Amino acid sequence: DIRTVAQEAEDAGFDAIFNTEVNSDTMTTAHVMGCATSRIRVGTWIANIYLRHSYVCAKGAGLIADDTDGRFTLGLGVSHQPVNTALGIDMSAAPRDLSRYVVEVRDWLKGRGPTTHLPQQPAPVAVPLYVATLGLRATERAAEVADGVMPTMWSPARVQQSLVAIERGRSRAPELGPL
Repeated sequence: DIRTVAQEAEDAGFDAIFNTEVNSDTMTTAHVMGCATSRIRVGTWIANIYLRHSYVCAKGAGLIADDTDGRFTLGLGVSHQPVNTALGIDMSAAPRDLSRYVVEVRDWLKGRGPTTHLPQQPAPVAVPLYVATLGLRATERAAEVADGVMPTMWSPARVQQSLVAIERGRSRAPELGPL
């Protein structure tokens, strides 16, 4: 079904298709979608940061991006309290955890990090990093570390309000370029 849905979305002219981490591995699902298509952008909406080490996430994202000719977007977030509670995950420091994780993934993707089996190498293809956000403070924090935001349950008014938060956050990370 995943391949069929991805192919039908591409045939219908959609620009992108994303998947969630609900009873599946979102990274693997994105890869399956990317292998079943040739043009459409694929990605995670969102990969739960608590389920995989930042090293594993970055290496997987780099592989998917390379295998899909740069059509992969990595959306990251903390998921939902009931999911994490069911899995025994403590998310009491979620905002800090998310910012740290995004920075770590970006560093691994750039080839920065300690030598494991071999010295680290940058990912062969750029991987845009997006962060899921509900509120304006989360949006401001995301603008400090991510290439984009994945707004969740936003009204048109919230989109307008987010521009100020994005500008404030991005002013602290101008090296990342436009959000």
